[in-house]
Amino acid sequence: MNEHRPAVLNCIGLDLKEVGAIQGIVIAGRNSGYNAEHLRRLKANDRGPIKVMTYDDLLIGLGNLIATFEKL
Repeated sequence: MNEHRPAVLNCIGLDLKEVGAIQGIVIAGRNSGYNAEHLRRLKANDRGPIKVMTYDDLLIGLGNLIATFEKL
């Protein structure tokens, strides 16, 4: 996406001036059934603006967000 930034933004209907950075997330299923060490390495590898997560990571993040709002 970074190599063809203008084309990518044009395809999704955004102007170059409207976007500061492009980031991506790969959702790799659930944590269960995977080797814990393999998952740790998969998530820890530096892929620049691309992050690898699982649905379980999203659920944990959502739970943390809800807990933060409940404290307000």
